Amino acid sequence: MRRLLALLAAACAAPERSSSLHLVAGMAGTNHPDPTRTVGDGDNLAGGIGGRLPLTTHLTARAEALVGDHSALATPALTYDFRLLGADGPGAIDAHVGVGWTWLSNARGNVLGNVLGNAESLLLRVGAEGYLVEHLFGGVALLVAPLGYDHDDPAVGGLFYVGVRF
Repeated sequence: MRRLLALLAAACAAPERSSSLHLVAGMAGTNHPDPTRTVGDGDNLAGGIGGRLPLTTHLTARAEALVGDHSALATPALTYDFRLLGADGPGAIDAHVGVGWTWLSNARGNVLGNVLGNAESLLLRVGAEGYLVEHLFGGVALLVAPLGYDHDDPAVGGLFYVGVRF
């Protein structure tokens, strides 16, 4: 029972509260409603830059800008951050869940899309970050745009990133 309480207390602990910048790569998971097509009509891989800004003990503003061959996508979100494993510094793992919005530069119906479909949509985000050395971290995030394809169907994508916190 004590171990369980210790694990729960660690999970409720506040994560490291620092701003950061990161380089990000995005990949489409599924962003087309046709089950025989697992990718969409445009950029199924994209690269870019992102960052985070702590607002309170557990709330963080996060955003990435992903650029592909045909379009650009912005994914601002507000997340709830919490400690998953370890203490501050190397070896610690933080997790986050949140909501946001997707802004797509080339949202022209069914023509071209990005790693989250071809339409602007509500964004659901879940992810984790691990700290490699004092100021260097790596992370992953799963993004779901419930109406990201033609404003009707879901689009799912993933982000992989490395960054520096300051």
